Amino acid sequence: MNRREKAQQKRDLQRLYQEMIGLSNIIQQLIIITGLTALVVLLVWSRDGIGVVATMMILLLLIVVFLFFLHRSGYPNEAGVILFATVTIIITVLAINGDGIYNIPHIFYPILLIFSGILFGRAMIPAVTTVVILIETLLFVLDRTGLIVPFDGAVLWAPDYFAFVIITLIVTGILLSVTLKTVEENLLQIALSEKVIKESYELTLESWARALELSKREPHGHSQRITELVEEFASDLELDDELKSHLRHGALLHDIGKMGIPETILQKPGPLTAAEQKLSREHTLFAKKMLSDIAYLESLADIPIYHHEQWDGKGYPEGLKEEHIPYTARLFALIDNWVSLTSHQVYRPAWSNEQAFAYIQNEAGKKFDRRITKAFLKFLKKKGQERS
Repeated sequence: MNRREKAQQKRDLQRLYQEMIGLSNIIQQLIIITGLTALVVLLVWSRDGIGVVATMMILLLLIVVFLFFLHRSGYPNEAGVILFATVTIIITVLAINGDGIYNIPHIFYPILLIFSGILFGRAMIPAVTTVVILIETLLFVLDRTGLIVPFDGAVLWAPDYFAFVIITLIVTGILLSVTLKTVEENLLQIALSEKVIKESYELTLESWARALELSKREPHGHSQRITELVEEFASDLELDDELKSHLRHGALLHDIGKMGIPETILQKPGPLTAAEQKLSREHTLFAKKMLSDIAYLESLADIPIYHHEQWDGKGYPEGLKEEHIPYTARLFALIDNWVSLTSHQVYRPAWSNEQAFAYIQNEAGKKFDRRITKAFLKFLKKKGQERS
């Protein structure tokens, strides 16, 4: 593994770790808590006039408002780092100012170190530890030179106490780093295992789709064409990754139930008899029998089972109507019809794009979901496929 691959692996691991602990939600809660705390402190300290503490709290409140909108704009990591840096600076300024809060940094800085490591990962520990040690050193130097005057009765820092504080911070950083290294290594193993499982899962579904084509139950290349169009349309709709995955997997196996239909019916060049048509429609029921008992295929089963249902309730296998039809099946039905109509079939030649476009447009609100149909036709126009 070269340096670039290691760096990418490190970034992926950090992202996985942050997703696991729910970094975005935690940062949002910290921003809100910090703002409320600053507001309470401001109300207490501002009764005797706007002093250093009140000024710092006003500044903190303004920054918290900015961080809140920064987080909402999709930058939780940046908001978190700025929050930690801001609080550190404000506490340090207040510590230098004195006024009875001289001992607060020795509680706050170790907490800062621990929180930053837990939230942002092991990579942040050396930097934060260095910053904290530099701040503690600055406070010690200012104290020894008499530039910080502690509240009455406080004991000036002694060198041995200063050494104890620094050693404590270093040991805290080391222990935290070792602990998080173990956690991240375990996460890496989990991530690699999930990647292998996901790749095997994808290959299995693709192999089943190819098996349909090899058995002449699907035209050659049909599965690839329809899956690519599904992915393009899902991206155009800006669907979330999980829904895109369900659509892709469902598209690969949308006709898996045809494994139970005789080839003579599927490849018949002329119209089907009533009995043959009834048997052909049972491929959705065969799909239900094949997929329903397999837990890891449950998320994709809606398309193979329900993609022949119709908005007006005249479809099959269950005659579902309107919103009772699963969303993925309603969306897929449009693409399935478009690809089938514009492809050569054993019982008819391919339609032109204009014919297929007009047909789908005419069936909106009858066979297809009107809202999804509108989006699909707009998508086709964007691709320039409304005409041959």
